[in-house]
Amino acid sequence: MGGEILVAGPGSEAVEGEPGSVTVVLKFPSKDAMRAWYDSTEYQEIIHHRTDNTEGTLVFADEFVMPG
Repeated sequence: MGGEILVAGPGSEAVEGEPGSVTVVLKFPSKDAMRAWYDSTEYQEIIHHRTDNTEGTLVFADEFVMPG
């Protein structure tokens, strides 16, 4: 599915708002690849490890493209 970890770890510094202290940013080649990873049997079998042990938000976002 081609996911890449761009950011992962504690020590996030909240400058605005109230995010958690741990930030994880994953990059996928496409939104379809991201959805395939999330919906995969492998991830769905282990998702409870994240949801049972953490509080947070999961967001799917499109890549930012600078207006030209």
